[in-house]
Amino acid sequence: MNRCLALAISAMLFSLPAFSDAEDVTRPFTLSVGESVLGHTLEAGYRFNNRFGMRGMYGNGSTSIDTSIEGNTYDGDVALGGFGLIFDYYTNSNAFRLSAGAITLDHRFDGATTGSTIVNGTAYTAPLNVNARFNRSLAPMISMGVQTPIRNSRFVFTGDLGVVYTGSASAIGSDPTNTISQSDIDAELSDINETLEDLPIAPFVKVGIGFSF
Repeated sequence: MNRCLALAISAMLFSLPAFSDAEDVTRPFTLSVGESVLGHTLEAGYRFNNRFGMRGMYGNGSTSIDTSIEGNTYDGDVALGGFGLIFDYYTNSNAFRLSAGAITLDHRFDGATTGSTIVNGTAYTAPLNVNARFNRSLAPMISMGVQTPIRNSRFVFTGDLGVVYTGSASAIGSDPTNTISQSDIDAELSDINETLEDLPIAPFVKVGIGFSF
């Protein structure tokens, strides 16, 4: 995620000199591939005129992470994915755009604790399996971004930075060895879910290379 964010910022800043040039909409369709918070992303766009456009996207992917939650270290996988529909407003008929739309959140974390596990203040050697996902299946988003030709060719760079209103997430858990008491698991999950409720927004990042026609 950090590498994707840095790439988006760098590419958008590099493209700033092109903002003063009117964007060519004689080729209103764009197909692009890239990376986003949805995973590996395919995007199709259409420019109605110099000012307005719309895009649809689909993403899918996964990544492995190690994270700390309520004092325990979890080793797991995050499944990414979803669809998006975005409407764009291009300022001054140039490459810079302001966007709003919605994406589906087909994201899921599946992981287990590693090492000694502290559950509700009690130390266990058994692992605690946790599965978490967003409670909203459809999330509104806003962003700013660019779509600009690469060296005046039909190839374009496209990038977006914004935020998604995810609402909250929730987790369920279990002990595959039946060693941890259910009351301790329930108390631990209550603490985890309180933490997840404090994350109402998430970054939206997308970068890609496309072809206009």
